[in-house]
Amino acid sequence: MNKHNLDINDVYKDCKREGYVDFAGKLRYNDEQEACFNFGKYKGQTFVSVIEKYTYYIDWMLIDKGNFFTSEFKLVVSRLLYNYMLTIENTNNTLLHPINDILNRFGIKNTYG
Repeated sequence: MNKHNLDINDVYKDCKREGYVDFAGKLRYNDEQEACFNFGKYKGQTFVSVIEKYTYYIDWMLIDKGNFFTSEFKLVVSRLLYNYMLTIENTNNTLLHPINDILNRFGIKNTYG
């Protein structure tokens, strides 16, 4: 492998080994292996609990134009959001439409109509 090529799978293996969900450490795994915030006002809360109570917060992170949230972090958040949506898409969960709207704004297509 070329020394200048970075395999993204290796990056995430390193993050997982250290207990982080993302490379910057803004999300960590708790003892139950759930993604939790490691910064800000929702520090220690699970990603899912924040989605369910404060969907706007996830939207805010993804539209951040500053340097606080890297492209890699936004990709991880988008993926977590997409995975969560897949777990609720066969229910009547009221979060489906807001989550679908957020993902569509960022060019992430899904199976939900």
